[in-house]
Amino acid sequence: MSKILLLSLMLSAAIFPSEASTNGIAGLALDPRITGCGVTISGGGMAVLRPFIETSSDLSGTFQVVMTKRSSGGTSAIRQSNRFKGGSLGDVQLAVDRPSSLTLRVSITEEGGAPLCSIDAEIAI
Repeated sequence: MSKILLLSLMLSAAIFPSEASTNGIAGLALDPRITGCGVTISGGGMAVLRPFIETSSDLSGTFQVVMTKRSSGGTSAIRQSNRFKGGSLGDVQLAVDRPSSLTLRVSITEEGGAPLCSIDAEIAI
C-alpha cells in the first residue's frame, strides 16, 4: 500500500471521531466517477450506520463491511457483503448499541475488481 494511500486512510479516520456520533465518516474515493462515499450515522440509543456511494455513472460491483464492536456488553464482529448496481448500495444498515467503540472497514469495488471507495476507521459512538 502506498504511503499516500495509507496516510489518506489514517486522515479519513482521524478527522471525524468526534462527529461520528451525529454525522458520519467520509470515505476515500479511489475512482474519479465516485463523487462521494462514506457511512452515515444516526439514531438515539441504537446507532444506525449506513454505508453509501454517490457516483457520476451507473456503476455495478460489490461492497464489504467489516465491523468490530466493543461495548459494556462485550465484543462482537459483523461482516456484510453484497453486490450493488445502478451506482447505489441500496438500503444497507448496521445497528449497534451506544456507547460503543467500533473498528469499521468498508471496501467498495467495481465488477472488474477495481477499487471505488475505502474506509478504515476507529470511532466511538
